[in-house]
Amino acid sequence: MKIMTGPDEPTTRADFPGGFPGDKRNAFTTEGRTREEQDVFDYVRKVARLHSQLEVLKRGSLVNLYVSDQQYAYARTTKASTVIIVINNDTNATEIDFDVSRAGLANGDALVDRLGVSEDVRVASGKVKVHCLRVRRQSL
Repeated sequence: MKIMTGPDEPTTRADFPGGFPGDKRNAFTTEGRTREEQDVFDYVRKVARLHSQLEVLKRGSLVNLYVSDQQYAYARTTKASTVIIVINNDTNATEIDFDVSRAGLANGDALVDRLGVSEDVRVASGKVKVHCLRVRRQSL
């Protein structure tokens, strides 16, 4: 994913390409997007679909599970279900091990990666171990 760069706010964000007279390409269409833009588009669409499909993401209680300078894991819980979200903001891949008992998960419970970016894991001794991919950063 690219990050926005620039010396100040006005130059940090460029106009979105497309939909305006004189634009050389239209990123509002699949054909007008770069491969990287399409990857981001597909990922955001997948996250939005999960948010609309899983009630726990809309109405669940927040439980912080793991907090560090570069990684964050939290759960959204309801009486019926639990979702765990793990974020790695580091340019290096890492593995984090954290307690999930406060999220109501028990030993043997399986966590299935609905985004397709990590391996499924099982709760053992009240904890899970998650392999976090690295963040790819590029300037515009």
